[in-house]
Amino acid sequence: MLSFRQPENFSYPFTDAFIFKSAYSSSLKYFLLILCAVSITISPHICFATKNQQDNPKTPDQIYQSGLSAHNNDDSFTALMVWLPNALLNNHADSQYMIANLYFNQKNQRYDIDQSIYWYKRAATQDHIEAQSKLGHIYCDEKLNVINLTEAIKWLSKAARNNHILSQFTLANLYLTENKHLNPKKAAYWLNQAANNNHTEAQYTLAEMFRTGSQIFKDLNKSYELYDKAAAKGHTDAQLQLARIYMQGIGRDINTKKAFQLFNQLALKGNHEAQYHMGNFYKDGIEVKQNFTKAFNYYSAAAKHNNPDAQYQLGKMYVNGYGTQQNFHKGVELFLQSATKGNKLAQMDLGVAYYTGKGIPPDTLKAYAWFHTAARQGVKNAYKNQSLVYDKLLNDDKNAAVLLASEYAEKYILPDKEAK
Repeated sequence: MLSFRQPENFSYPFTDAFIFKSAYSSSLKYFLLILCAVSITISPHICFATKNQQDNPKTPDQIYQSGLSAHNNDDSFTALMVWLPNALLNNHADSQYMIANLYFNQKNQRYDIDQSIYWYKRAATQDHIEAQSKLGHIYCDEKLNVINLTEAIKWLSKAARNNHILSQFTLANLYLTENKHLNPKKAAYWLNQAANNNHTEAQYTLAEMFRTGSQIFKDLNKSYELYDKAAAKGHTDAQLQLARIYMQGIGRDINTKKAFQLFNQLALKGNHEAQYHMGNFYKDGIEVKQNFTKAFNYYSAAAKHNNPDAQYQLGKMYVNGYGTQQNFHKGVELFLQSATKGNKLAQMDLGVAYYTGKGIPPDTLKAYAWFHTAARQGVKNAYKNQSLVYDKLLNDDKNAAVLLASEYAEKYILPDKEAK
């Protein structure tokens, strides 16, 4: 087939009015005449054929393959000219799907979401699975400004029932997140279908549901089984959740060796929570020989990602001179960063710093406020320290201290962290 490259600023030799939005009648005949004329240059099999071609006309699938060859050679215009009559006259689903893709993937003025939807629907109604999936995803994509969740669910359901894995997962998410269509039972069903088809994110999402008992019955064994599958395929969140489970012994025996292995893998990928835990392993000598320098380095890496627990531990390393030169000022600075993110131990130590004036100018009002905030979160001796500071305050300062403490508690106690 001869290649026909589209000249710059060339307009397609057809209009929406007679190709896509009305009955074909005389306008279609006129279009086909134009197409036949163009086909002399583009592809002889469309209208004019050799004697051999007349005796052995190409099938719709063969015509589609001709268009695909042009498309694979970056000649989308020729591909479109080949696929159009095949899509119109032969109702060829693959050709319709590819035309829709051409419209959907075009840039600037050539992009036409309405035409892509039209052709996707032509193919989808013929049970073209990829077209069904594409339609469903278009209708739930906020960026495309054609949101229609009823249509999205309709087409995604068709594709999902045809075992399209991505559609199964997307459909499940719609049932989980969209209030008007909320249906946890259907969500769990489609997540399970996708998970059985080895969709990693579906395995993780379903594992989370089973672990928390959120919207479905709680089943830790199923949860761990799914975490294992997702983690084995490198799913970061699944690996992280498994590491926590092994570290804390949630529903399983504590296994610090497996926790160490998983946290180590994740730390190498730059995961700040894993870096924090690796700092703990080296600081406390768990599964490895105690090494304050390595602990300091891991805490430093995690603290750069604003991990509040790592910031607190790094602050302690500076204050105590472990793995680095002692520096009260840097240590207290890190306590402050961590305390303002809700870390209760940092709040306690920050209260001590303000009371003693080590690493920061002394301020009994702030010391009282931080002890109060830590006490509200159940930190041992925090209430005792708060009372001691309060007794030493001048009467004029006591009201100010109480007001500041109330402000700190409101700002720096995270939801659900206050001691009961």
